[in-house]
Amino acid sequence: MSSNGLFCPGQGIGFSAPGCFGEFLCRLVHAAGVPAGPLVPPGTTSPLVLAATACTDTTSTLATFLYGLPGPVAATLTGTAVLGP
Repeated sequence: MSSNGLFCPGQGIGFSAPGCFGEFLCRLVHAAGVPAGPLVPPGTTSPLVLAATACTDTTSTLATFLYGLPGPVAATLTGTAVLGP
């Protein structure tokens, strides 16, 4: 959460605008995961969602301009957990 929309070091300088994901007024980045359920007995499967937030750095002048870097990123990965025998 950011009261001024600056989530990452260097954000708001040059081409990088406050906010997130193209929304100038964005003040919160939230990614929610889902933990795997019971994995007992071995071989039982359980769905899960891994979630993460981070900051990107500048990569090149063109990418910095096009994507407004640096800035926040969020990602989720959906999968199935299995405890092997």
